[in-house]
Amino acid sequence: MLDHPDAVSLALFAVGLASTGTVLWVSSRRVDLRERERSQFMRMRSRLNQLMRERS
Repeated sequence: MLDHPDAVSLALFAVGLASTGTVLWVSSRRVDLRERERSQFMRMRSRLNQLMRERS
């Protein structure tokens, strides 16, 4: 089926491209999740600081 060297090269290139795309997609999802968690933490911290200022 893939006897021709160009076909083998093309198949390997496609596998590499798919792997790279998958890695980029997974890492972007992880970064997005961490950013949302950090943003939520900063909002909670800001609210807590505001409550502490109001109490004193």
